[in-house]
Amino acid sequence: MYATWPYLWTDPIGHLGESVQVMAQYPWRGLVLFDGTLYPSTALPAAYLPVLLAIQLTEPAWLSSSGARSSQ
Repeated sequence: MYATWPYLWTDPIGHLGESVQVMAQYPWRGLVLFDGTLYPSTALPAAYLPVLLAIQLTEPAWLSSSGARSSQ
């Protein structure tokens, strides 16, 4: 994120915090289609995040985040 966001280059911590504060002022209250049902973005089911991560993360990301090591 840092390499592709020039605004962070001069003050990474300060500008990231400022950006999060600004983005929080513009909430999105749309609908999310999950498992054939439309849910408000503020009331997603508990299964949403695990399913989203399972679909979007590749196997190397799962292995590196779990700390798994290859056997030699």
